Amino acid sequence: MADKFFNEKIINWPNSLSFFRIILIAPIIYLLLNEFYKQAFFVLFIASITDFLDGFLARKLNQTTLIGKLLDPLADKILINYAFLLFTIKGNIPQFLWITVFFKDTILIVGSLVILTYNKENVIKSSYVGKFATFFQILLLLYVLLDKLYILQNGKLLNALVYVTFLFSILALLHYIKKALYLIKT
Repeated sequence: MADKFFNEKIINWPNSLSFFRIILIAPIIYLLLNEFYKQAFFVLFIASITDFLDGFLARKLNQTTLIGKLLDPLADKILINYAFLLFTIKGNIPQFLWITVFFKDTILIVGSLVILTYNKENVIKSSYVGKFATFFQILLLLYVLLDKLYILQNGKLLNALVYVTFLFSILALLHYIKKALYLIKT
C-alpha cells in the first residue's frame, strides 16, 4: 500500500478539490462561531459543490487515488461534525442527531484504519447510502443557515430533514459495517 500511495500522482483536480474543502473548514467554523451566517452559507455551499465535483472528476478523468479515497470522506466528516456540533450547542440541531453522526463517523474512521491494517489493498468505498447521508447532512446544515437568515423557516420541514438525515446516517453506518465485515473476512 505504501508503494502505491507514494507512486500515485497526488496533485490532480479531484485531490486539489478535497484539499480545498479541508482548507474551507476553518473559515466555515470561524463564520459559524461569529454568527456570520450569510457568509457561512456561501462558503458551505462552495464546499458542498467541491464535494460533488471531486468524486465526479476522479471518475471522469480516471484520477481516482488512494489519497483521494481517504481525503474526500475525511474532509466531509470533519466539516460536517464540527458544524453539527456548533449547531447542536446553539440548539439548532438535536443532540441525538449530532451524537449519531459523530458515532457513525468515528466508527467509519476507526474501521477504515483497521481494514487498511489487515487488508492493505482495500478501502471501504463510499456507497449510495453514504452519499445520501452526506447529502442530507449538508442539506440540513444549509437549511439551518437559511433558517437563521430568516429566508426559509419551516419547523415541519426542519424536523423532516432531521429525521431523514438520522435515518440515512443509521443506514449508512449499517451498510459500512456490513462491507467492513466482508472485507475483514476476505
